[in-house]
Amino acid sequence: MIRLLICDDSELTREALRVSLAGPAEIEIVGEAADGEEAVALARRLRPDVVLMDVSMPVLDGIVATRRIAELFPAVRIIAFAGSDETDVIAAMVEAGATSYCFKGAPPAELERAIADGADSPLGFTGLLDELAFEDHLDRRLARALADETSITLVLLELDELGRMDDLREGGPVRERALRDAARLVLAELQPDEELFRLGEAFAIVVQGDSRAGALAAERLRAALEGGGPDLDLPTMSAGIATCPSHAVKRDDLIRRADAALYAAMRTGRNRVVVYGERVPEPNDVATAAGLRLLVVDDDPSTRALLRTTFEVADFDVDEADDAPSAAVLIRARPPSVLVLDIAMPGMSGLAFCRQLKDDPATRAIRVVLLSGVAEGTEENAKAAGADAFLRKPFSPLALLTLVERLSGAEPSTPSPSSLGEVYGDQALMYARDLRHLVELERGQRVLLERAYSETVSALASALEWKDTGTRAHSQRVQLYAVEVARALEPRLLDDPSVEYGFLLHDVGKIGIPDHILQKPAPLTRAERNLIQTHTLLGHQMLAGVAFLRGDGVRIVRSHHERWDGGGYPDGLAGTEIPLGARVFAVADALDAMTSDRPYRSARSWGAAAEEVVRESGRQFDPDVVDAVCRVEPELEEIQRELAVRP
Repeated sequence: MIRLLICDDSELTREALRVSLAGPAEIEIVGEAADGEEAVALARRLRPDVVLMDVSMPVLDGIVATRRIAELFPAVRIIAFAGSDETDVIAAMVEAGATSYCFKGAPPAELERAIADGADSPLGFTGLLDELAFEDHLDRRLARALADETSITLVLLELDELGRMDDLREGGPVRERALRDAARLVLAELQPDEELFRLGEAFAIVVQGDSRAGALAAERLRAALEGGGPDLDLPTMSAGIATCPSHAVKRDDLIRRADAALYAAMRTGRNRVVVYGERVPEPNDVATAAGLRLLVVDDDPSTRALLRTTFEVADFDVDEADDAPSAAVLIRARPPSVLVLDIAMPGMSGLAFCRQLKDDPATRAIRVVLLSGVAEGTEENAKAAGADAFLRKPFSPLALLTLVERLSGAEPSTPSPSSLGEVYGDQALMYARDLRHLVELERGQRVLLERAYSETVSALASALEWKDTGTRAHSQRVQLYAVEVARALEPRLLDDPSVEYGFLLHDVGKIGIPDHILQKPAPLTRAERNLIQTHTLLGHQMLAGVAFLRGDGVRIVRSHHERWDGGGYPDGLAGTEIPLGARVFAVADALDAMTSDRPYRSARSWGAAAEEVVRESGRQFDPDVVDAVCRVEPELEEIQRELAVRP
């Protein structure tokens, strides 16, 4: 049994904590304090195992109270309990003696873990700033950098192969423990001006300086994990880096570019740091395309440009030269893995240059592909010159890419199109054909991926809805209502694919709300209502790191209970401060709530619900959204009839 002392000056917060912690049998709340002085007195009298300490309190604040309790009772674990925007006090609380940190509004399961697991770590799994705090921090740093004409670098870090870990092993949830242990090691290596944030299962820091400064910081943090000791059994970590202003000046653009670099790091070998737009060698000289150097030698600049584009897309490091002497200089400076060499060039021909390279022991190992569109360029001549492969112009770029990857020992990056033996009279036509082939492949893969996303999200929404209401029709109805209204109001809103996912997953945060509150057949108490209102923040935190929900989708999840007059939650936004998708969804959700049965009341008629929506125009709802609802009301009522829950 863990004996818990709660210290918070808000009676509502204390009551909400009592409700949310009523379930775990291993946690006993032995006392409550409304200020820091009372907290110290109760700690003396009750000798709790854990103290949950608010930061901002009267008489004595949480920092002073934490220091006093830690000095009196070193074995007591103290959890700093503060809002996600109170980033400046976290370090002070830890320095005063707090052993972990949990933000207000965190899912009850995370709070329970912080209370139960705090002894295992100097900084618990929940001791990281969240997505909202990160966005605010990055916005401030970007504004300052642009105003001062300086550079800042965003570093995204992720544990390699975390998703392949077993969900559970002896000792508890492995992924969460790995993230907690990694956070502890990384936090210990941070510089004074660096802050660590958690974005889903990734971490983020913002570094003052260019991409080199970011890379040095990432290598420092990556090394900290490698030196963490065998007892932790942590995976390696990769990092992606993007810099303002050289890569992007807007927050979302900078995040996307750092995320792309992180993806490249994890896709091409893991345990590495990649700067956006740059390529680095594979670790341990693994033979894959990334990190391999290619030298293209051709006197036609357009051919060189096409070849450079082909191979850079496949992550080759490409050099180019327009004749044999220039190529010889590059080879001495940066020996390539593969040389793509045109036969017909001014001065020394490609055949003669190939023969020279193969006769020299220093360059004999370089793989040579000869290209030819002239009579002397036969396969027999190429073999006699020592070439490793021969292609006649016009050639398929994908065929050349496959050939070069085979010669270099790399894994093929792209399937070749069928009928490579077809003859085209123009090299540009060959590129156009291969481009069309790649587009068709990509489109087909994207459709399959989007279908998988949609099916997964729908299944999750249905499971959550069954937990909440005992039915599976609500999420589908409100999604269709919201889409219909959005089309009538602002069709471009639906161009962002995350919007419909946000409509479906609007209540995903209720996963963190106890069932006995969600399914209570009577009106909720004030504390229970306050607890349920945290589901918007919980949902935002859960989905903020999901790539296909970034954008308006996750904003809908956070803000769909805001009101036009500013009286909503969680942020008290008003008017056009509320994201448009959330304003649209608020009306759709209200319509469905009023026309559906609840454990504590019966459904209203459609007409009565529609009248209520009109009455709340300009108060609860955006007047423009209400006008759009009136325009498409017949279509909405038809959706309601088709998807009504049958007895």
